[in-house]
Amino acid sequence: MTTAHVAVTLSKTAFAISLLRLVRGKGSKIFLWTAIIVLNVAYAIATVLGWARHCDEGLEEAPALLPIECISAASRSAGLGIAITISGVLDMVLALFPWSIVWKLKLRKAEKLGICVAMSLGVLWVLSGSR
Repeated sequence: MTTAHVAVTLSKTAFAISLLRLVRGKGSKIFLWTAIIVLNVAYAIATVLGWARHCDEGLEEAPALLPIECISAASRSAGLGIAITISGVLDMVLALFPWSIVWKLKLRKAEKLGICVAMSLGVLWVLSGSR
């Protein structure tokens, strides 16, 4: 699970950093930095919760990587659910964010539309995973 959390976090962070290089407005940069920080913190918490021993499991069968007694399955699920929700919302926002950048460029409308659709395929990913 740790590897999956790191992969998701790094891929979204990399795309957000790419967008940072394209935007000019201070508000957009603040939003992107906030999104990067919130996503990384949420997945760090979800990862750490996964390392803790679960109270529902036998203590002999569940080796813990953290020096805490145990954590309930509900707490672990809640932390993971929050991280997944933040990730899904951020997928939608980052997939639609390039539209405001590309639409201001001096290109033909067909070219702008093609670029925007290609950069917004993440919306399809979110919609397919949210069912």
